[in-house]
Amino acid sequence: MMNTLLIESITVDTVMSGDSLRKELYQRVQQDSTLFDFLQQGSLDGLWYWDVEHPKDEWLSPEFKSLFGYTDSEVPNTSDWWQKNIHPDDLKDVLRNFELHLKDPNHPYDQVVRYRHKDGRTIWVRCRGIAIRDKNNRPIRMLGAHVDVTALKNAEIALAEANRQLKRSARNLLRERDNLKRSNEVLERFAYVASHDFKQPLRTIASFAELLGRKLEGSNDPEIREFLNYIQSGTKQLQEMIDGLLEHSRISRGAPVMTETDLNDVMKEVRECLDTLVKDKDATLEICKLPVIHCDKKQMRRLLQNLVQNAIINSGEQSPHVRVSADVNDVNMILNVDDDGHGVPVEKREEIFHMFKSLEKGSSGTGIGLTICETIVHRHGGRIWVEDSDLGGASFRVQLPLPDSNEETSPGTEFEGQTTKKAKQDKGDHRNPKLH
Repeated sequence: MMNTLLIESITVDTVMSGDSLRKELYQRVQQDSTLFDFLQQGSLDGLWYWDVEHPKDEWLSPEFKSLFGYTDSEVPNTSDWWQKNIHPDDLKDVLRNFELHLKDPNHPYDQVVRYRHKDGRTIWVRCRGIAIRDKNNRPIRMLGAHVDVTALKNAEIALAEANRQLKRSARNLLRERDNLKRSNEVLERFAYVASHDFKQPLRTIASFAELLGRKLEGSNDPEIREFLNYIQSGTKQLQEMIDGLLEHSRISRGAPVMTETDLNDVMKEVRECLDTLVKDKDATLEICKLPVIHCDKKQMRRLLQNLVQNAIINSGEQSPHVRVSADVNDVNMILNVDDDGHGVPVEKREEIFHMFKSLEKGSSGTGIGLTICETIVHRHGGRIWVEDSDLGGASFRVQLPLPDSNEETSPGTEFEGQTTKKAKQDKGDHRNPKLH
């Protein structure tokens, strides 16, 4: 409840200016101490009034004492109390500023200091004061005020610590990035050089195996023929692995050459390249209408060729059905390569993108094709993953950002809350159920 203030009438001008209002307020505060109490209780966290001529005598307001957890009767009105409870390091600055302010009124007595609360915690206070001087300009009193800035100071300290941790983390990340970059460069150089160095002895083995085969053409020993077949097939597989390593190294080292690319044209080239495999496997290759995107055309052709070839090769004994389609919205494009094969077990859906990892032991693949796919996709700012397909097998999905899009989405929720459109099938140029 607010106390009613009984104030004596003061003669003032009919129209009050700002300066006359200030003077009126001074007069009213002089006449009624209730106004002074209201101002210091409502605007500050404590007042102090120090007798400079008798330094041990100092009035500390009840609010001053309450700020540090004490009642008015618990703290004596002396300067000794606050000098014992202020932080020792801050006391030195306070006393130095006090002396400077007494000598020179233009030197401000204004600082943020630490006090010890009754419960042991630290209270941060902004302490300001002004010297009151006699007619000879000699300081005789000091009036001061406290404002609790603990919350602000704690936030400032927490922010500074967070910034320090952030800088440490940034430095660590930069070091890790540089180390990783150096390691990758070393690995890429090794893979490239080693692959080149391996080619020559491999060609020698292949040449001598061919000569040996010609020499033994008339041999009736089936065991020798079997051993020779092992040498030739192993040499061929190792050659394919080396070629894959070289291609992966080239893709990793070179930046994509981005152009507007019609994926329908790319799939025509892929279809022609895989024509023999499609016929040998009696495969159905269903190609839906695909969009025009911004990409490296050569790398996109390799990506689609690897995915389609992988789907056909891993179909088992059955005649495979492979479908290539796309989903497009304003942010992303999703390429889908679905098949009706055996699918990919959940526990192997990340492992299959690792170098030299094949889904099945004894596979005729090199174990590099899907690694190359992942590298191409990452260098285009996208992601690749595998899910179950509605055809019954695996669905390899490639998410690529559209131009001027920086958004990333997670597998499985990439179009949540967005309007999507399934690329329409074109039964004319872009769909051919049987390619043989």
